[in-house]
Amino acid sequence: MANLTGQGPITAPMTTSETVGTSVGDPRVGQRFKDGDGNEYVVVDCQQAFVAGEWVYIDHNHLATRLTVDGTNGRVGVITAAVSGSDTKAYAQIYGLYSGAAGTSNVATSFFLGIQSGTSALGVIGKVATSDATGIVIHGAYAVTSPDSGATSAYATSFVAADGTSTTYIGFQVWLNYPIVIGTNFIGATS
Repeated sequence: MANLTGQGPITAPMTTSETVGTSVGDPRVGQRFKDGDGNEYVVVDCQQAFVAGEWVYIDHNHLATRLTVDGTNGRVGVITAAVSGSDTKAYAQIYGLYSGAAGTSNVATSFFLGIQSGTSALGVIGKVATSDATGIVIHGAYAVTSPDSGATSAYATSFVAADGTSTTYIGFQVWLNYPIVIGTNFIGATS
């Protein structure tokens, strides 16, 4: 994923594992790039520290904040590099296969991905059952594998959630297709 290209003959000024301050002009926030495998990334202005694999909400100004259960509508992506703090540009992957997404142990290929109601693990997703009418479902993303909490694969690493209260695992592969969240889960809602 090191060699990204933009539309036309544009080469990305940094790799997916790098970050730069917002005072650096290139790449510009909102600019999109693709790698040789067709995965797509957007440059975001991070509003807080992240670890690679965290799920973020991306607003209309390309500001990235940790995905939470607040019911906000909008675009979603996965941060691809460790971010030390606010006012940092990084890539958020929005299309293609990402290995190493932050997920709880209950992520499974047979369930919807999202933030369960009552969770305190910010930036981490799990399964959302159809009976969880207040959970946040991520539309346009599905688990290709379950998390590997045994750290037996190349993309499994221990991860402590950004709120510091729960341990989860980075270690599931996810297919991203321009994911979004639309308020709360309408699948199980009855009203």
